[in-house]
Amino acid sequence: KAAGDAAGAKQVLARKRPTISVWVVNQLYWHARDAFEDLLATAERLRKGDLKASGAHRDAIAKLRARAKTMLEDAGNAPTESTLRRVATTLAAIAVTGGFDPDPPGALSEDRDPPGFAAFGIASGSDEPAAPAPEKPAKAKAAPKKPKHAKADDDEKPKADDDDKPKADDDDGTDDLAKARAKRARAKEIEAEERKEERERAKAEKEAEKAREAEEAAQRAAEIAEKKREEAEKKRITAERHRLEAAIRSAKAELADRVHEVKQLEKQLAAAAQSVEGAKEIVDDLVRKREELRGDD
Repeated sequence: KAAGDAAGAKQVLARKRPTISVWVVNQLYWHARDAFEDLLATAERLRKGDLKASGAHRDAIAKLRARAKTMLEDAGNAPTESTLRRVATTLAAIAVTGGFDPDPPGALSEDRDPPGFAAFGIASGSDEPAAPAPEKPAKAKAAPKKPKHAKADDDEKPKADDDDKPKADDDDGTDDLAKARAKRARAKEIEAEERKEERERAKAEKEAEKAREAEEAAQRAAEIAEKKREEAEKKRITAERHRLEAAIRSAKAELADRVHEVKQLEKQLAAAAQSVEGAKEIVDDLVRKREELRGDD
């Protein structure tokens, strides 16, 4: 969206967020390509009837499972057994189908279950090897002829009822069906566990996000309060400076007035002193004249 691709951003937002097991399978494709190619190659050999490839195929799944565990740990996710089983099951499904179709390679959208992997002899996501196909019963060999003297004994033995005869292994199909149902049930349980873990992780992330937002809000509030305090202090200092400057101007003006008054008084004092001297001279002159008049008498 920031790059201007609004349509692409809308498509990304519309996509379902993959589970952690789907994410790590995609990571295996991009970062463990050699092991992934071995998985697909051994699966192809099994589909062609090369049962000798079953061991190599199981080894490929085991290697990818181990690599998935490391990736989960490096990404800070717990490599739980249920997650690793889900990863192995999805890898087996991709091996059976031969790729990611209908998803693009390395862009798996959801977990998968192998569709009838036992028919191909391909290992499932579990650690157990795939069960071999039931062998055809060998043709019964002709029973050896008994000596004539044993015939009477045979006639005396009661014939076994048909119900007591061992039945042919007709339950193989039922057992396979039960196993398949058990595996599907287990897959659903694993999927439920995965979804629960995903919900819990999403809830924890949401709570952590809320806590982080609250902390950021508190930090912003503290910064705003500090900024307001600093601005108020600046205003107080500015106002005090203006008050002092005004007081200084007023004092200077008062001082100038007093200096001017002093100068005026000094001038008046000088003039008064001159008047006193003039008056004194007049007095002295009058006294002198009086004394002169007394001398004439």
